Amino acid sequence: MIECQIDIAVDTIKRVEHINARSLETTEDDEQEWGNTFDVMAGSTLLPLAGDRWTGANVRGKKPQNSNFVGDSVG
Repeated sequence: MIECQIDIAVDTIKRVEHINARSLETTEDDEQEWGNTFDVMAGSTLLPLAGDRWTGANVRGKKPQNSNFVGDSVG
């Protein structure tokens, strides 16, 4: 899965360089949408059933959520 994350980072850096941007910023709405995308993709795997530190399920009161991009490995 690390390869997917690296691909996203590299593509983002290339885009920022291509448009000659000096920085990259996001909005709360964008962050929420990206998080929802992660949840939908992870929902088609066994990750939601793991209930472990990887999803934050070990933290009382915290909603477990996937923090790793699984898009290229789901299909």
